Amino acid sequence: MFMRKIRLYFDTSAIGMIDNDHSPRWQAAAKRMFENINENADDYELFISKITKDEIEQCNPKTRAVIEQLLGAFRFTELPDSAEAAQLAEHYMKGNILSQKHLADLTHIAYATVARCDAVISCNFKHFLNPKIFYRLKRLNDELNLTTPPIWSPLVFEGKTYNE
Repeated sequence: MFMRKIRLYFDTSAIGMIDNDHSPRWQAAAKRMFENINENADDYELFISKITKDEIEQCNPKTRAVIEQLLGAFRFTELPDSAEAAQLAEHYMKGNILSQKHLADLTHIAYATVARCDAVISCNFKHFLNPKIFYRLKRLNDELNLTTPPIWSPLVFEGKTYNE
């Protein structure tokens, strides 16, 4: 039986957590997540966007080097620039999901939505892993007949993989 791969969009916080010595719990969770993905590589398609790449460029050199090594070790696909994603992010902002100050955060969600990713992986607890914001995103996407990808932290990869 054919099973399609699980399409995961990574925001910068999920990737960058791998080098976050200030939060050992989340750093360990990010490491375990990537170990799980590596062990089950045939099950996943991994995506980032230009927003992710631009944010990585703003990291300190040590973190940037760690992230670039990680991106090289895994087959991340960079989603192409998308006018549709940009318009959707603007729609989110006008819908009061987040303010203009957080347009890049909204653009991550818009890219994942437009690319029909199955989930967004994030450690952005203030803006993404927030039930009120997710509910507002879902409401706006429902109005547009779009599927809202769930937003997962690296902790969802903690469990054992079940294979039939």
